[in-house]
Amino acid sequence: MIDVAGGEKVRRKGGPEFTRSNLLVIIKTGLAEYVCACMKIMHSDTLRMREDAPFVITNLKPGEGIPEICGFLVEDGLLSDDL
Repeated sequence: MIDVAGGEKVRRKGGPEFTRSNLLVIIKTGLAEYVCACMKIMHSDTLRMREDAPFVITNLKPGEGIPEICGFLVEDGLLSDDL
């Protein structure tokens, strides 16, 4: 997980979360405006660094991204979706 509150430059460093994680989750997008982080730049940087690897940009308070994360866990985590 990457927290938007860390700013958009965190993504440009390209740490192991970008190269090795099965699913990268970028959280707290609602804070972007308060830390001067541009979500368009964060999205394009993530696309460039992750290539075809999956990622989800989320704002969990209003529920944005939850279906994508759950879908990944069910499909790639081999969990049952009949909970």
